Amino acid sequence: METSAKSGLNVELAFIAVAKELKHRSMKEPNEPKFKLQDYVNKEMKSAGCAC
Repeated sequence: METSAKSGLNVELAFIAVAKELKHRSMKEPNEPKFKLQDYVNKEMKSAGCAC
């Protein structure tokens, strides 16, 4: 995922995505499906209206 500290591009999204991944890993049951980080990021970028 591309981010920019200068413009703030995707910085918040990156932190939220990593936090969700860590939370999912810590609470995951053995048979639970894996958290798909890239799918989450893509969905959030589309809902934010990103034309990337």
